[in-house]
Amino acid sequence: MALSSFELSEFKSGFQLLDMDKNGKIDKNELATVMNALGANLSEDDVGDLMRVARAKDAISQDQFLGLFEHMDHEDTDEFVDAAFQAFGGANGELDKNAVKKFLQAIKVEEFDDGDIEELFKIADADGDGKIGREDFSKMLFV
Repeated sequence: MALSSFELSEFKSGFQLLDMDKNGKIDKNELATVMNALGANLSEDDVGDLMRVARAKDAISQDQFLGLFEHMDHEDTDEFVDAAFQAFGGANGELDKNAVKKFLQAIKVEEFDDGDIEELFKIADADGDGKIGREDFSKMLFV
């Protein structure tokens, strides 16, 4: 599937979030940290397999990262959203601000502060109840 300009922008932002040391690449350690935070519990071999899928030797460039998502079909995208939603703490069907904050701390994202999380919830919390459901989460990622 070709990525829309919005999706392209969102995935570029996602890449920057995952690039913890801000060197323009996601290395094996960063990839493992993020995937494990998403509940994947990857072995070293699994991380190596992902690197091979991305056609990356030591680190994934932004272009390689975007290429991974261009080849996802709708079913893969749903699985990705479900895994991400659960990793953020949405196993009970909704996310609150504390769950999002804990997840961002777990993957060592320091750029997000409480004000950023408030802004995120203003956008994604459709009914204003302080919680984000799975559908709102998906829209937040892919609209």
